[in-house]
Amino acid sequence: MKKALAAVDATINKLSAFLGNISMFFIFFLMILMMADVIGRYALSKSILGAYELCEGALLIVVCFALAYTQMKKRHISVDIIVTYFNRRIRCLVNFLMLLPCVVFSVVCVWAQFQQAGFNLRDHIITSTLRMPEWPFNIVIGIGLLVFVLVLVADTIKAGIGIFIIDFANETESVKE
Repeated sequence: MKKALAAVDATINKLSAFLGNISMFFIFFLMILMMADVIGRYALSKSILGAYELCEGALLIVVCFALAYTQMKKRHISVDIIVTYFNRRIRCLVNFLMLLPCVVFSVVCVWAQFQQAGFNLRDHIITSTLRMPEWPFNIVIGIGLLVFVLVLVADTIKAGIGIFIIDFANETESVKE
């Protein structure tokens, strides 16, 4: 069971890292776009048409694709003043109980994003300046959140197993030190 979980975890981690790299590329794209827009606006008195909408779309990609990577690296903000004094099993239990509602809420968000993509596609919703369709952005958000859900589910399973199997609790990375 450990090998199967490790294989699934490795696959999810590779996918999260891939999305994290895409997120980093879009941060670079945002820097170049904003710099060109500011230079164009103040030096040439001409800004880039649709720069605001392009920044909105790029920020969606940055945030949604970075969520899974950040969860994988255990870098989301957590307040663990009391939990650090608990033994490993209790920490796994607390982690499990905190991750469970996160999984449920995130699944609902994924479902809602794909629903919204369908509505936007059906109704031909477009952006105001560049007249780009909005549904691809909903798909991107949904994909980023879906990978985030996969990371959360893997962490929840590891924490759940760590409650009952002390050896697994000592080896798991679902509880950060």
